Amino acid sequence: MGARIFVHLPKTGYAGVGEVTGEAAPYTETVLEVDGEQRRFTDLDLEGAYTRPGEQEDENLLEHIVPVRWLRTRSREDAVWRLGFFANQNSACRFRNSETLTRLREEFGLED
Repeated sequence: MGARIFVHLPKTGYAGVGEVTGEAAPYTETVLEVDGEQRRFTDLDLEGAYTRPGEQEDENLLEHIVPVRWLRTRSREDAVWRLGFFANQNSACRFRNSETLTRLREEFGLED
């Protein structure tokens, strides 16, 4: 918990920065706060193209959700991208490029 994450939209740029607020959990067990109310993820009306996998015997094969408190977000049109920024096709990765981190901190108005 407490780890900072940046969201990169492929072929667009960085559109958000947030802080992890809890442990990853299978989507079937995840409860999120929506409009001040605790709601099970499986009960939410989703707008995206998310498809729920069939029930798996192995919990590790289920999709997992990590709760995040968003610190700053931008629209797709205002996403941040500069020549030389780090990007990776994996869902999650660790930044090792200090130039990208420094520039993103500036772009999103972060202290640290």
